[in-house]
Amino acid sequence: MYRPRLEIANTDLGLLEAFQLVIGFGRIDAKKSSSEKWKPAWLWRVEGIRQVEAVLREILPYLPSKVERAKLVLEFCERRKSGIHRPRGNRYQERDFQIIEELHRLHREGGKGRTFMEVRS
Repeated sequence: MYRPRLEIANTDLGLLEAFQLVIGFGRIDAKKSSSEKWKPAWLWRVEGIRQVEAVLREILPYLPSKVERAKLVLEFCERRKSGIHRPRGNRYQERDFQIIEELHRLHREGGKGRTFMEVRS
C-alpha cells in the first residue's frame, strides 16, 4: 500500500511547533544527525491522504521550488479519494505508478532539501 508523506526538517524546534499549531496536526521528532558537529534538528511529519492533502493545499503558494512535487502528491491524493483506482479490483492504475516514479526521480535530482514529499509503501 502506498501512502503520501510530507516532512519538514529544521533546527529551530520553536518554528516547527508554531507550524504544527497553525496546521493543527502532525508530529515532531528529533532528526538523526549525520555528524556530531551539526546542530540538533527536528522533523515535522504527516502521513495519509487527507492530512497530506490538507497541508499541501495550505502551503502550496509558499513552495516555489517544490510546486511540481506538491502537485504530483496532490494528484495522487485526489485519484485515491476519487475511486479512480478501484475499477475491476485493480488497487493501483498505471498513472499512480507514474506519479510515484516521477516523485522518486525529482527527489534523486533535487536532493533532500528541508521539505520532503513522497508516496511510499
